[in-house]
Amino acid sequence: TMSTPSFASSMSKAFAEFKTGNYVETLSTLTKVQGNNKVMGVRSYLKAITLNKLQRYDEAITSFRSSLSIGYTSKDIFYEYGQALYANNDLEQARKVFNHSARNNYKRSTSHYYIAHISQILEDWKLAKSYYLRITKSKKAEISIMQVAHFQLGEVLLAMAELKKTS
Repeated sequence: TMSTPSFASSMSKAFAEFKTGNYVETLSTLTKVQGNNKVMGVRSYLKAITLNKLQRYDEAITSFRSSLSIGYTSKDIFYEYGQALYANNDLEQARKVFNHSARNNYKRSTSHYYIAHISQILEDWKLAKSYYLRITKSKKAEISIMQVAHFQLGEVLLAMAELKKTS
């Protein structure tokens, strides 16, 4: 087993590599990290966000699940996990995970936007409408998200109106 100082140096080396954008090296360094559940949770999390950066979403999803199953949570884990699921076109699951992110108050408006957008893709018009409305009524949403939400809300309302016309 690795001693604590060598664990700490491997983990801090991995974080340093991640910060400089050296993602392949980050993954290599992480293979050397061993430890208790908390350590392995952090390792799986860092591995997952690194794999996201490399657009290796299947692997990232596996690492996010591993990290969460160990009980590791960070402020951004559900948001990042949702991004991987969304990129991998696992839309139903992504929508659930973005909901966790919003409930944890991490990038709430952006998480709501993803929920609305996914609902729109899935033609769940009522849910899309309700989440776009949440964003447009939010006092904290960024201007860019607010503008897109207003536009998308118009698209959803148009789709709903066209459905009423044909039914």
